[in-house]
Amino acid sequence: MFKVQNNQGKYLEQWERVKRWYKKVLEIKADAKNKTDDDCLDEIYAFFMNCYHLKDWLKNSYKKEIENLFNKSKGIECFKVCADFVNGLKHMEASKTTRIDPNTKVKKQGVTICIQKPLHISINSCEKEGNPPSAGWKPPIIKYKWEIKSGKQYYDAFYLADECMEKWKFF
Repeated sequence: MFKVQNNQGKYLEQWERVKRWYKKVLEIKADAKNKTDDDCLDEIYAFFMNCYHLKDWLKNSYKKEIENLFNKSKGIECFKVCADFVNGLKHMEASKTTRIDPNTKVKKQGVTICIQKPLHISINSCEKEGNPPSAGWKPPIIKYKWEIKSGKQYYDAFYLADECMEKWKFF
């Protein structure tokens, strides 16, 4: 892990944590195999919590700029949604100043299972007979989708995570 000796650059540790959680989000986005619905959603939540809390780590060095980024800036709606979402997760219901909607939360979840070629293989019949699937068999790809509702708008969780990361990189 990246360690910083003085408090001035301490936020870099949190930034590294945010990047690790974002990597997990990208893995879920590509294929959620070997993960439960709850595991995936927990990792999505953990990313947004760490992403939002990077703000607190940066406050010591860039207090005014950070507050503006989350509260006043136009075009930084992803951080406003992130702030309301995390505040609701942390406290069960929003207890601080809300930026858009105190009831911001995951409202829709979907899953797509992509079966890869060849289609003629029956996984169930292979398992019943004690035989592994043939060499040409590929496991299905599992793709989740979560939508976060804030105000009257729905935000794709993956798109929102991508946008937050791009804004942090720019900052």
